[in-house]
Amino acid sequence: MPTSASAQISTTVRSVPMTFRVARLGFGLLQSPAPEMAAQLAEHLFLTPKRVRRPDWERELLAGADELRVRWGRHRIRAWSWGSGGPTVLLVHGWEGRGSQLGAFVKPLVAAGYRVVCFDAPGHGEARRARISIPEIADIIRLVARKVGGVYAIVAHSMGGACTALAATYAARAGEQLAERYVMVAPPSNPETYTEKFASFLAIERPILDRMRANMEHRLRFSFGDVDGPAIVTSRTEPALFVHDTGDREIDHAEGKSLADAWPGARFMSTSGLGHRRILRSPEVIEEAVGFIEAGRARPQPEGGIGLVSALERELYCPDER
Repeated sequence: MPTSASAQISTTVRSVPMTFRVARLGFGLLQSPAPEMAAQLAEHLFLTPKRVRRPDWERELLAGADELRVRWGRHRIRAWSWGSGGPTVLLVHGWEGRGSQLGAFVKPLVAAGYRVVCFDAPGHGEARRARISIPEIADIIRLVARKVGGVYAIVAHSMGGACTALAATYAARAGEQLAERYVMVAPPSNPETYTEKFASFLAIERPILDRMRANMEHRLRFSFGDVDGPAIVTSRTEPALFVHDTGDREIDHAEGKSLADAWPGARFMSTSGLGHRRILRSPEVIEEAVGFIEAGRARPQPEGGIGLVSALERELYCPDER
């Protein structure tokens, strides 16, 4: 997954955080005499997100929410809820993000009759510093979904999209459905590639990178193949909307497009000039996402007909019946 390091690949040496300059020097000294120690250090840095201060508008939004507490192992997950009585939409943040970062979706969704829930993963938002990984966040997504009584739709941003896709896969293996509809904003197609960027940034040699990956797979009991987006979404049957900006400098536009192409029947919305984060506050994107989520809700149908919404759904997601 992207880290503070991988997000700054193009940054000049002078603007690289001191932590990573020291780490780069440390790897140079450790790799030959102490490869296991170097691999453990690499894993620690790779899985420890940098926390970003929550802006005032997000704090104000959270002040008007009902706070939920979810226990995940030794961690207390902070979650927030708005609205009541309708289907639940879960907002999932990306790496080094926070739940309230998707806050612009809250009012439109609540106005449309939904309950909206978001959370901060360990090591994110104002949670204490912690190591965390994609499979662990996938577990947390499923836990939060159960805590709120199930979710109708999920809106996920960036690496949160990879975590959500994996959570849906885990749920399917257990004979469950995580959600009925998905909106993926700027998702990565294969998070494993970020280990390559991370290694390049810190001048980590291939044997150390391979050992780091093997250690992660053993400790977390997963395979990097589990997070290969195009491979795991081909079996999805739920409607999905993918949104990605052509100017995204953190996750290439082509990654979101490749995922949409692999997800059967998915829609793809391309934007321009919004980058990786402003896309979350775009009125056009929010309107499209809310409309997409709304399209799946049951509506009273006239006698003798399947109804406009059902007809549109069949047109979009049942190509054999077009």
